[in-house]
Amino acid sequence: MKPSQCQLKIKDYFDSIKPYNYFVAKFKSPYNPPNFPDSYPVGRDVDIVCSDDDFNKIADLTFAFFKRDKVFSKRIINDNPYHIRFRYEVSDYFERPKPMPHDKLINGKSMTKLHFQFDICATAGENFNWISPTFISRSLERKKSINNIYVPEETDETALRVFYFKKSPDSFHHLDFIKSKSGHFLCDDLSKEFQDFYKGLGA
Repeated sequence: MKPSQCQLKIKDYFDSIKPYNYFVAKFKSPYNPPNFPDSYPVGRDVDIVCSDDDFNKIADLTFAFFKRDKVFSKRIINDNPYHIRFRYEVSDYFERPKPMPHDKLINGKSMTKLHFQFDICATAGENFNWISPTFISRSLERKKSINNIYVPEETDETALRVFYFKKSPDSFHHLDFIKSKSGHFLCDDLSKEFQDFYKGLGA
């Protein structure tokens, strides 16, 4: 089977972490299939944000799912004690099925060795306080279920997209998402830095 085709049973993975406190950020990214996790975006990652208390449990279940695979090369990257990535890779570059404008190009094509990645981060693993000191805990309380996985409430997703766009200003699909929304946020303790940056986007 080609590396550009779905080969992992991602739905089984999400069934295993369902009892824990998490959500999938950037669920409505343009490269993400609407039936995720029955299908998944090859050449991309899924961003899972979880509570600090459940981080190790989710990481352990991810590792258990990860080591079942016998097809891909695998790498685990520990960015910090509360941020870990599980990468499925191949030895040769292949073209991503859904190229994006910010992708790195080789000979004019969006090429990668990454088949798929679980990117798991807890509250302590990122500077989410830049949004607000209570943002992740409240977002986890407000999360909703789509396709039997948890995703943020839409205004929380918009705030997260502001955060991710600040980190990766070449990812214009985040800006497109931000500008398509109302700009009404549920957090009542948004940081001044967040508010100033958001206003500067002209959204």
